[in-house]
Amino acid sequence: MNNNQQGNSGQQPGLHPLPLLMQQNAKRMEQDHLMNKHNEQSHGQDQSKMNNATVAGTNHQQLDEIDMKLTEEYQYQTNLALTKIQEYADLIKTEFLKIQQHSHEYRSQLQREYEMALQNNMVEMVSMRQQMYDLDSQYSRWLEQSQQELVQQAMQQQWQQQQMMQQESQANQVPSMQQQMMMQPQMMMQPPKIPQPAEPIKADDPIAPEETEKPPQPEAPAVPEVPKEAPEAKVPEVPEEPEVPSKPEEPVPENPVNDEAEVASQTGEEHYVIEKTERSNHYKPIPPFLLDLDSANVAPSHKKQTNDYYILYNPAFDMGKKMDFDLHKSLKHDSVVCCVEFSTDGKMLATGSNWTTLIYDTVSGEVMYVLNSGDNTFKTGEEFKNKPNNDVSNQEDLYIRAVGFSPCGRFLANGTEDKIIRIWDLKERKLVKMLKGNEQDIYSLKFTSNGKKLVSGSGDKTVRVWDVSKLLEDPDSFKIEDDLNEVKFQEKIFKLDDGVTTVAISPDSSILAAGSLDRTIRLWDIESGQLIDRLDSENELGTGHKDSVYSIAFTHDGTQLVSGSLDRSIKLWDLKTKVTDNTKSKCVVTYTGHRDFVLSVATSNDDRFVFSGSKDRGIIVWDKESGNPLLMLQGHKNSVIGVAVAGGSPLGSEWSGVFATGSGDCNARIWKWKEY
Repeated sequence: MNNNQQGNSGQQPGLHPLPLLMQQNAKRMEQDHLMNKHNEQSHGQDQSKMNNATVAGTNHQQLDEIDMKLTEEYQYQTNLALTKIQEYADLIKTEFLKIQQHSHEYRSQLQREYEMALQNNMVEMVSMRQQMYDLDSQYSRWLEQSQQELVQQAMQQQWQQQQMMQQESQANQVPSMQQQMMMQPQMMMQPPKIPQPAEPIKADDPIAPEETEKPPQPEAPAVPEVPKEAPEAKVPEVPEEPEVPSKPEEPVPENPVNDEAEVASQTGEEHYVIEKTERSNHYKPIPPFLLDLDSANVAPSHKKQTNDYYILYNPAFDMGKKMDFDLHKSLKHDSVVCCVEFSTDGKMLATGSNWTTLIYDTVSGEVMYVLNSGDNTFKTGEEFKNKPNNDVSNQEDLYIRAVGFSPCGRFLANGTEDKIIRIWDLKERKLVKMLKGNEQDIYSLKFTSNGKKLVSGSGDKTVRVWDVSKLLEDPDSFKIEDDLNEVKFQEKIFKLDDGVTTVAISPDSSILAAGSLDRTIRLWDIESGQLIDRLDSENELGTGHKDSVYSIAFTHDGTQLVSGSLDRSIKLWDLKTKVTDNTKSKCVVTYTGHRDFVLSVATSNDDRFVFSGSKDRGIIVWDKESGNPLLMLQGHKNSVIGVAVAGGSPLGSEWSGVFATGSGDCNARIWKWKEY
């Protein structure tokens, strides 16, 4: 009892121990139940979370797949749109290029039509102006003839009045007097006859009228074939001028003076002289003595006529008493003579024709060498006479269109239709080198004055400068055909817009000039290759050539250049000689007188005269400074394709100069002249 009391002394009084235990157990059970319920709820929440996580993962995967599909669809649509945009851009670009091309073609066509219309108008203006001159000349002749007829009619009336008065007086005279009158010659009773001019004899051919038989001429082109790029359209030809009766012969003063105006005023032929203000003008009338080439209508004092050629002198200068021209040698060929060239000393003349280059002795006219470009053989004149073997009728054409002597005269270069430049050694009598590189025909060849360079102009639109110094110094060290060495010889290549027809080199070898089918002449510094100037029809003054340039030549002082063109004119240019010069080249004289294409030009050794050859078969000699034509020489029966003047005095000091011509009539001719 005491122990229980002691043991429960710590409890509150009045509580029984058993109910308290039961309460504790119940409380513990309730806590366990709450714990279990809490655990169940926690487990349910975890399960729900897990389920939710699973669903979320599934949804996320589906979203990723959808996003991927959307991305792919977006990329596909984007690529499709870009493709469409690119196609549209290409279409727009194509259409733009077509429009641009059509615009360029249309603009070019308009420009060509404008230029053609302008040229036609200019030609019509020149023709109208010339017709005005002709009409004025016809009017003057008609007025003079009318005055003569009036004078004759007045003389006839006076004579009739005299006859009537005589008859009246005779009626009053004695019969013996009547008998005396009847015994007078019957011619005394007739009116005087008015002399009628004879019908003019036409000289369509340059041979004299009395020559009746003419040898048959081979069919040959009047002009050597131009490069393939050559434009077909040319400046329309001026129609033939109407024939005008010749003027009565004017008295020639016994002591001709040198002043142009004074001579012109004395002869009454002021319009035969080019005015100073008109010298560079491209459009001016042709002097009348060049319009009618009928030598039968020309006064004897104004012409020289032989059985082989004739010369018409400008009556304003009385050239027949100042200069005398004569034919030295006529050199017959088997085909068209495309080019002529003298050696530096003038003692040799080279001509280019079909297959062969012939080299003549200038004095004797004998063949010295024959260079056959078909089989690359070399013959002397004697071998050629004994075995000519020059029948090329059954062979394919191979025209030599360019020849050029080296300054020393030992070597000769020629250019042929097979696009090859051949260099021949005249001393060793053999072919030493074949230079290849041109893609079309070679139309012009020139050596520099020091002999170190050879310049070629070709239809492939290039001017090529060949370094031949080592080749000419030691020709035996090079093989004739060695393609590996070709690159070594080509020093410079100048590319142009059209085919090159002619090249020239200044006397000091510093300037290279080239004329082409694009109507332009270009000047380069031959060492640096820099372009110095362009001489064309688009200059400020409009004084350039209106058609292709076919021939050029430097004057001997190197400050001027002469050019001939298919526009029928020749021009003299004052040159810009350095790249650093601020001035420009300009045309100072235009020579007008040819009636067809001008194919070749050259200057005399003293630069006083210009020689020109034309498709009209004539050679005109011009006064260089004034531009006045001094005389027209007619002798060839076809186009005069080449003209060259000999250096030095190969025919002696008796003659002032020597020049040569090559023609489509299969002849080359050597001419000589002297001044009194």
